[in-house]
Amino acid sequence: MHVNLRLFFKAEYLSLFKTRFSVRRWAYVIFFTVLFWLMWLVVAFGRMLDHLFLPGFRRQEVREPVFIIAPPRSGTTLTQKLMALDDERFVHAKLYQTIFPSVCYQRCFDAIAWLDRHTGQPLTKLVGWVEKRFFGGWDDMHKLRFDQPEEDDGFFVYSFVTEAIYLLFPHVDELWEAGFPDALGPENLAYASRNANALLITISTDYVFDGNKAGFYTQRDQPVPISVYGKYKLKGEQRAQQWHARTVVVRTGYIFGPGGKNFLSNVISRVARGEKLKAMLAMGLSRPWPDALKAMTGEDKMDATAIIDYFAPLKTWLDEQNKQTQAPSQ
Repeated sequence: MHVNLRLFFKAEYLSLFKTRFSVRRWAYVIFFTVLFWLMWLVVAFGRMLDHLFLPGFRRQEVREPVFIIAPPRSGTTLTQKLMALDDERFVHAKLYQTIFPSVCYQRCFDAIAWLDRHTGQPLTKLVGWVEKRFFGGWDDMHKLRFDQPEEDDGFFVYSFVTEAIYLLFPHVDELWEAGFPDALGPENLAYASRNANALLITISTDYVFDGNKAGFYTQRDQPVPISVYGKYKLKGEQRAQQWHARTVVVRTGYIFGPGGKNFLSNVISRVARGEKLKAMLAMGLSRPWPDALKAMTGEDKMDATAIIDYFAPLKTWLDEQNKQTQAPSQ
């Protein structure tokens, strides 16, 4: 299996010798380094077994693949989970399959699951507790469960080319090539668009700003990202514009998805309770929205009845998702 050794040793060197000494940091780095190579060897062994005993996987035909490519927190997980419900037309990777990407291991897990179902499901209950204990805090942002659909970024962990390494090696500028989904993606699209003489519209985020401006941000404002995500989105913008002059950057401001605490869910619930639209749209990123509304219409009030009707199907679906994420009552 491929692994970017140059990037790996660079990350180790920066964390151990170019950062202020800390026993805790050294302990974390050494522990996760051992864990990384242990898991790498386990997966490599499984891949070797695949080639020896199940070589037919190399001839598996992949027909009409669907790629979901967009900025994180823009609805990609929601789209993937909705498509995964159609198991007659789509096949998806589950979280545990991205951790153990091997056909042999898949067969072993199938056998363990069969045995668990016929013995009262003790393993299922244990795994459920582990998921709630370690992943529960992410449910409002990105729900993680071992047997549910998950993005393919986990496959890249073993190659050491993934933004996940920043959780342990916070050297963003020095290790920027690890964040290729946000930066290299727009660059490659710009290159292809230039060759095709096509206009490129790349989606970015308002996280390229630090949020300290009192008024509205415009395209003339200088980006000052303060997070890893914002830095890589800005790099994506810059590389796309460097490769292709006909590049339009669209910076989005809000996200939505199941969970109940995101912007869209709050809008729907507040309208349903009869609250005024100004209370729903208290964005807090720039000037209050009534100022902009009054400047355009002469009034600072709106009727939001139509929003309830328009988003009624989505509201129903979100309610079902929220029920599933709630912990059972004691």
